[in-house]
Amino acid sequence: MAMQAVEQPEGRPYPEKEVFHGIVGKIVKHVAPTTEADIMGMVGSLLTGFSAVVGSGPHLMIGRERHRVNVWTLLMGGTGNGKKGTATTAVSDFLKALDEGFWQDRRVTSLSTGEGLIYAVRDASGFEADFQLDDGMQIIMGKEPDPGVVDKRLLVISSEFGSIMAKGGTLGNVLRDAWDGSDLALITKEKAKRATAPHISVLGHITPEEFGDRLKNRDMAGGTYNRFLPLFVHRSQEVPWPEYSAAWEVEAQNLAAELADAARAARKVERIELGDAAKRTWGGGMYQEMSAVDENDPEMLQQFTSRRAAHTLRVAAAYALMNKRKSITKADLLAARAVVMYAFDSARYITKKLAPAKDRSWESAKETLTAHLRSVAPNGMNRTTCMRVLKNNFSTDAVSDLIAQIGAVEKRELSDVTKRVTTMVYLDEAPENEEKGPDMADYGYTRRTPNQVDKLEAAGCVKVFADYAATSPDMRLNLMSCLVEMEAGDRLVICEFTEVSRHVGTAREVLEWLDVHGQEFGVLDEPKWTLAEVLAWVRSFP
Repeated sequence: MAMQAVEQPEGRPYPEKEVFHGIVGKIVKHVAPTTEADIMGMVGSLLTGFSAVVGSGPHLMIGRERHRVNVWTLLMGGTGNGKKGTATTAVSDFLKALDEGFWQDRRVTSLSTGEGLIYAVRDASGFEADFQLDDGMQIIMGKEPDPGVVDKRLLVISSEFGSIMAKGGTLGNVLRDAWDGSDLALITKEKAKRATAPHISVLGHITPEEFGDRLKNRDMAGGTYNRFLPLFVHRSQEVPWPEYSAAWEVEAQNLAAELADAARAARKVERIELGDAAKRTWGGGMYQEMSAVDENDPEMLQQFTSRRAAHTLRVAAAYALMNKRKSITKADLLAARAVVMYAFDSARYITKKLAPAKDRSWESAKETLTAHLRSVAPNGMNRTTCMRVLKNNFSTDAVSDLIAQIGAVEKRELSDVTKRVTTMVYLDEAPENEEKGPDMADYGYTRRTPNQVDKLEAAGCVKVFADYAATSPDMRLNLMSCLVEMEAGDRLVICEFTEVSRHVGTAREVLEWLDVHGQEFGVLDEPKWTLAEVLAWVRSFP
């Protein structure tokens, strides 16, 4: 077959030769000439797929912590030229041969919620009953018991991992517990679901740009994505028409059989130990190398580095099992180090690649925060509002840096309403003595009588909206018109607080709308109240 090398991105990482240790090296070297896939994409797919099949039995003890042989990888490359899916497909026949039933029944392509993930590996549950009334009599309608899932192994191979990153809710917490090897449980008001001893492995495909866009600082703080090995991948060569000779097919079948035999043996293994030579290598400098954190590195790198040692031992154990050993050798350890260091170099390369976009995002955030603070002066904004204005894309420390860089100040103030201390942010040292800006306006609202309209107009409202006798929140159409017409910096003014609503939930929705849109709130009967104070008070209710 005709092959031609493809120019690689400048500065991209390359793996050390130790990566191709044992059966992994045999398979990758055999497949590489027939595919355009990046070799590290194939290595990552093999490690994750194999670790999924072996299940929860094989484990290492790191101190008092039990680490299963479970390797999660993210193949990170461009659209089209990354060949992420090609890399996984190139070795899929080898993974399928490990356990065809598993490949058919225990492989999924996406995740939606934490509850859904637990359901896929759920425990059996007992008899449940429904109580219904029929002709005035109570009848108990019984449901069949849920047998649960017997095979607690699950392999997630997602070609659209960005959609998983976009999920909120409970998914991040459940993923973290799954990597840690913990039992999974979520309790909702409808029911409680548990999964005991699950073994969930994840292989994701994503572009570096989408990863950067989807990643929030809270994700890194929570530690969801430092449980993955990020592997940069790129098209390796041009293979217009792959050809497979009879000899090639025979060798591929032999390698698949060898790996499947190793997987069957691994499922009988319990504890995995470090061999003597591996112990000397680990304690003789490798542990220190894999545990060192450079405080000058970006947060993404520091977060990944914090788990680099654990990743190394997990990958080393996978190499040992793939070569039919239950004791880690020095060669296994060196291969694992090479994989993890490639992941670290990939994270560094991707971070550098995304840096210009991050710089632009930082400057844009400064402009956005400045504009909103200027629009609400002299009242200022609390820190929660600042975070929301920035769409929660920055950590607490980053927001403090942004506030300092735009010349704003933070003040701790005691609320007369809630009796709680809150942090307010101002562009001026003494905003309370300034007049209201000329571009800001007061908008009045009432749902009572025309007398209230007169009162609001006398207070200086440029426009008053009224929903007379509107008892239902859905009927207050003019309130919504008022909120839509108001701009950042404008203030919603009412005569009494109950003008918004007597229902706490509805009042909270209106106040949070104002908060998110950089607007203020005033009550004629309580002129000292601010939006921040009233919103904090309303949120204190269950």
